[in-house]
Amino acid sequence: MLIIPAVDIMGGKSVRLVHGDPSRKKIYYDDPLVPATKFAKAGAELIHVVDLDAALGTGQNLSSIRRIVSTLRLPVQVGGGIRSLERARQLLDVGVKRVIFGTSSVNQIDIVGAAVKKFGADRVAAAVDTKGDLVVVKGWTEPTGLNYIELAESLDKLGVGSIIFTSVDADGTLTKPSFERVMKLRKIVTTRLVASGGVSTLEDIKGLVETGTYGAIIGTAFYEEKIDLGEAMKVASEC
Repeated sequence: MLIIPAVDIMGGKSVRLVHGDPSRKKIYYDDPLVPATKFAKAGAELIHVVDLDAALGTGQNLSSIRRIVSTLRLPVQVGGGIRSLERARQLLDVGVKRVIFGTSSVNQIDIVGAAVKKFGADRVAAAVDTKGDLVVVKGWTEPTGLNYIELAESLDKLGVGSIIFTSVDADGTLTKPSFERVMKLRKIVTTRLVASGGVSTLEDIKGLVETGTYGAIIGTAFYEEKIDLGEAMKVASEC
């Protein structure tokens, strides 16, 4: 299983949110390139970057993303506020390996399908972000009446290269991942499934490996030094 460190950017800084709530923000680094570089030096194979300002519609952090990509020369996938082919192309043109559609996966799913055809499946991922069993959008601030299973099935049929499932209830809390929902999705989708939210121990990583999940995105546990990246990667490869 691939361990994917997360770098969330807001106002040009590296932050973590609890339950995706901007009012519960903790700044870890003034420059997001710092944690990204640390992850790269520790052996990360892929960095997960979220532009929180773009997701919330309050701005964008393209310059920070460009610096991370050009400095590290390590595969970087980016999500947050990607709601058009033009925005996706802009990110891919600066060297991003993969773009992640979130809100568009619900409100404009045809754009996701068009992106798969235009850029190729491996360069397009889609987010399934949930509170409970229902999908949330627009930086996790707006609830929908859509069940996460239904959305995942639709995205799988479109042929996206990967689906990133985030349990917003657990994100940033250092509680356990939503193993039950991850296992349900594993039985349904055929594309690569990446789990996010709540991973806080090596046991959590072992649990996700057992579900057959392709990858796990980890943020707060690394920043709070609850887990060492090297140890996490070792556990993920040995299980």
